[in-house]
Amino acid sequence: MQQMRIMFENISDPTTWPKAFECLAFAGRLVTAGAHGGGTVPLDARRLYLRRLRVIGGAGSSRRNVETALEFAKTGKLICAIDRIMPLDALFEAFDLLGDGGVMGKIVIDPSLT
Repeated sequence: MQQMRIMFENISDPTTWPKAFECLAFAGRLVTAGAHGGGTVPLDARRLYLRRLRVIGGAGSSRRNVETALEFAKTGKLICAIDRIMPLDALFEAFDLLGDGGVMGKIVIDPSLT
């Protein structure tokens, strides 16, 4: 599993949240900004303090934060874990992959692909 310094997740699902937490490198940060998956998740407190991790609630954003994030992405300072890019007609397959835990990162649906 690839170790990340910063992990962003916006679901708070009891199945996916621990996987995001496990990806954190020493002194890593998990930013969470949503609770669509239920909002109650397990937390390995031992891992939290031994690896000096931080969990940060990130509700809302400012225009400045969005502009900074876009600039970081543009210059390569922000790297998103994209598992795969799939066409729109594979949407149901993408949901199955997510449901089975068969992805590491995001699935991007690109309607321009055939």
